[in-house]
Amino acid sequence: MGHVRGHHIVRQQEKGQVWSAAALLGLLLSAVNPVAGAAGIAAAETAQLKFSREFEQEADFLGLRTMSTAGYDPHAMGTFFKTLLTEQRINPAGVPAYMLTHPVTEDRVSHVETTISAQKLKTPAGRPAAAIELPEAQAVARAIADPPDVVIPRFRRLAEEKPDDAERQFLLGRVYQTVGQLEAARGALEKCRDLGGLGGRVDRPLGSVYEALKEPAKAREALERHLTKHPDDAFAHTQLGKALSDVDQGGAALTEFQRALSLDPDSEEAQRLTGLALGRKGDEAEGFYHLALSSRLRGELEQALSQFQQTDRRVTPGSARQAEVERAIAELEPLVRERARERQERRRTGRRGFGAR
Repeated sequence: MGHVRGHHIVRQQEKGQVWSAAALLGLLLSAVNPVAGAAGIAAAETAQLKFSREFEQEADFLGLRTMSTAGYDPHAMGTFFKTLLTEQRINPAGVPAYMLTHPVTEDRVSHVETTISAQKLKTPAGRPAAAIELPEAQAVARAIADPPDVVIPRFRRLAEEKPDDAERQFLLGRVYQTVGQLEAARGALEKCRDLGGLGGRVDRPLGSVYEALKEPAKAREALERHLTKHPDDAFAHTQLGKALSDVDQGGAALTEFQRALSLDPDSEEAQRLTGLALGRKGDEAEGFYHLALSSRLRGELEQALSQFQQTDRRVTPGSARQAEVERAIAELEPLVRERARERQERRRTGRRGFGAR
């Protein structure tokens, strides 16, 4: 955003004519003297990079003001640059620092801190530097990206250092849940609940864990408690529907799935579970329809086409639903044919290649 506000692309292009001439001169020189030619090209590139670094400082200045005005902590930019600088040192790109188009150096970090001090930038009053959900999002991201034998000991150690810290137990439970260790997740999340539950934040993941462990009564209790405060949570409605389905409350489960869909029509799981629930209820047309939507959301186009065709055979003729289904079929048929043609071509090419060997 800072680069855009500074019109850097236009200004770079205006200077680019001079650099292009210098680079062209270098190419001509290289035909006579390769060493001199290389030096000419390098000089042109270095001049352009120097100009770009000036833009970087200007963009940092503009970006800092934008960040603080929007409610972000301006000091976070310097912290982020320090992280990048450490990564650059540990995993060097293999090129000289002056050849980097966006160099991260101690000077750039210092410039950010000087700008913050000179401009007296700070996070506006009443705007938190980070939402309370940020540590949870970071823990889940680490659990997804890092090996379990790395991420679990890290969060377990933090929880053991302060066993009465509800937040640390909560983060450990979310890590366990993300890597699929559900019994361990239940233990940590229940401990968080017993320590206060973070104002009810623990109920959503704990209810989901209970549902996965096939403890529907506990799942229902936790999820209903969460939905009392957060009625627009589509995921929680889906999980509650699954818990109700586990105790043969099909009608109540269908209601929860449909509530989830009204909040998030693109939920593949809610579409699929709604389709299954409607099928069990005897409404095959709507059941196949929602199964088709679920398959289409997953990218399983052949299955989606088949399920839309099943819907078309059962839906009321002339209804709005039939018109919608026929449009979906018309859109999917050429895509499915093309996929089939590509698979056949790959098989044919593969057999030919094998025979040639």
